[in-house]
Formats: sequence, structure tokens, C-alpha cells
Amino acid sequence: MESMESRGPSGVQFRKLDPSRSEIRLLQLQPADDIDQAPVARLINVALTDKIEYLAISCLLSGTETENIIINDNNIAVPASLGQILRHVRAVFLDPPAQPGRPWSPTQTKNKRPNWLKEALRQVKSVFGDSQGGRDDEKTLYVWFDALCIDHRNPQEEAQKLTHMGMVYRSAQMVVGWLGPKGELTDVSLEILQHVEAAMPPNFGEPEDKRLHPENYAPQHQWLQKVAYLWSQGLEGPYYPALVDFTGRPLFHRTWLIDEIAMARYPIFLIGDRLVSWKQVITLNRLLEELTNESLVFPPGLRSVAQSWPLGTVYTMLKHYENRIRDEEKNTRLGVLKQVEMKKQKEQAREISGAGEMAQTEFRRKGSIAPSITYEPTSFEASRETIGQASSIDNSRRITGRAL
Repeated sequence: MESMESRGPSGVQFRKLDPSRSEIRLLQLQPADDIDQAPVARLINVALTDKIEYLAISCLLSGTETENIIINDNNIAVPASLGQILRHVRAVFLDPPAQPGRPWSPTQTKNKRPNWLKEALRQVKSVFGDSQGGRDDEKTLYVWFDALCIDHRNPQEEAQKLTHMGMVYRSAQMVVGWLGPKGELTDVSLEILQHVEAAMPPNFGEPEDKRLHPENYAPQHQWLQKVAYLWSQGLEGPYYPALVDFTGRPLFHRTWLIDEIAMARYPIFLIGDRLVSWKQVITLNRLLEELTNESLVFPPGLRSVAQSWPLGTVYTMLKHYENRIRDEEKNTRLGVLKQVEMKKQKEQAREISGAGEMAQTEFRRKGSIAPSITYEPTSFEASRETIGQASSIDNSRRITGRAL
């Protein structure tokens, strides 16, 4: 009889997946009081048909150092970068607000959050397990992680890995692309992303926008004046090194990781304890592409260093960006058509209801003033009545004569 459990190379015990239920494994991550505490989790099998909601993590593991995490009450040695990822995901999406002095996290305040961050946090509200009406320490977070949720020693699972991962990423409530820990220039680079997103025209790059607003495109680039401070000090200022630090993150140079993240209903990036929206990264990519063109605003001497990502990464990002735009437009059109159809149905229902009410009103009106009817006998009935009266008189005379 085949064993229902196997032990992975790191000591993790895997319970066999049931393919008939489309099962996957998830880490049920527990909260902690401090970001440095070792991650504690249960590894469970769940069926995607149960509609359980979870985060999926896409990343590169590097380095030879290890650290211990606790899975199913067992100490498991994992790459230090893996433990680092779990601790930061836990800090951002699960842990209670930080104490003074702890690095800022988007979950610490509800004030002045950008719309994309509100949407991101809304997406993960239902990913919490066992938290309905409970205390903060009762919350858990469901997380999928390739290195811990696939039994790589199982030949069948390894053979079906790509298909399995595609199913996992598409079904996840959110896919988080791990960019690595924060550095000295991270805050500056994220500030640049925010400024570029705010400065770029809403429909930049679309054919119709080029026709309507040629002033925003090469060589005029009027909108670039809003972010001209980025290159005002050339390569010596703080902004260029900050951009190099951000665009040089290993994940951006692995197109298959970009493909993984793009499968998600809601893709997002995490650098340290800071969230970065997919749109911000795409916007930066479009800016870097535009800066390779002749410009009256951007210095020609810096054009050669504007392209910071490999062409494969640029192509992959633009491909997924265009796909998302098409999907959004399609959903918008379908939504409009659905609203129009619903409006027609409501109008038809009102017309039918109004016609019925008018008919009932007319019927009641006619019934209340019904004309009086005078009965007039027909000539045949009148003649019968006359004959009957004559016969009655004749019989009366006969009876009277006999009586006399």
C-alpha cells in the first residue's frame, strides 16, 4: 500500500494530494509579536473547490545560509532567504501594528493610503483564517510557497509542477512578487515610482491618445517636466542610483517570474515591508522605454542609461500590461451591455405593469357606471302574451256561464 505521507529533503512531511479534489498544500501562517520571530505554520491540504482564499509567493531563493522555521510543530531548516520572505509577508499582511521604532509597514495606518494599496489590503481581508470575531492572536494567513508546498521528491508532483503552479497562481487571491529586503535607497526609489505614476498622463501610449495629445510624446514630452528633477543632477544625484537599485532586483531579470505574477487576479510586489503595485512597475517600465526616444526634455547624454531592464523583461511586462488593458476594456463593455440590458428589462417590466394597471382601472371605471338596461319583448313574445291573455278571458267566461 502506498504511503499517504512522504518526507521532503528539508524534513517537511507531505500528505499526498488528492487530484480528484484539485488539492493543493498551503501554509497556515501564525502571527508574531516581532518580525524577527521564527515563522510558525501548519502545512495543510485543501481543495481549490472549497474556494479557500490565499496568497501565493513568487521569488528567487539565494544564498547558502539557513534558518529554522516551525512547521507542524517541527523545526525545519530552510534557506535564510525563505525565512526572510515569510517573516516579511507575515509582518505586512498579518501581524498587529508595529511598536515605535519598527520599520513602517502599510498595515500600520489607514490614513493617506493610495487607492491601489486600499485595494491590495481589501483583497487579503478574506485570506485570514479562523478570525471571524476573534482576537488578533487568533488570526492566521494562508500562503502558498513553491519550496514548501510542492513535494519535489515525488516524481508525479514534479512532472506536473508547471501545470500545478499555473492553477495555484490563477486561483490565488493575490500573488506577491518578492523583490528582496529594503536597502538604503529603497524609500527614494519608491518615492520616484509614486511621482512617475502621478505625472504620467492617464492614457499614455494608446494610439488615440497620441493623436489627441502629441505634446506628451517624443520629442516634446511636456509631461516629463513634472519629473525633470530626477535627472537634474545627472548620474551623481540620489535618484539614478535609487532607480538602479530598484530595477536591478533579480526578479525583474527573470521573465518566467514575471509570467507567474501576471497570472494573478491581483499581482503585487513586496520589497522589505513595502508594497509596490503592478501598475507602478509597469508605469516605470513605460517611462524607461519612452526615455530612449529623442526628447526636448530628457538629456540626450543620459539616453543610453535609461534602459535598465533586459528586453525580455520589457517585452513581458508590456505584453501583460496590454492583456490587462484589453481584459479591463472587455469587462467594461460587458458591464455596460449588461446594464443596458437590465435597464431595458426594467423598462419593459414597467410598461407591462403600467398597461395592466390601466386595464384594471378602465375595467373598474366601466363597472361602476354601467348603463341601465330596459327589457323590450320581441314581437313573437308579445303575440304569445296577447294570445295567452285572450285565452284566459275566454276560459273565465266559460267557467262563469257554468256557474250560473
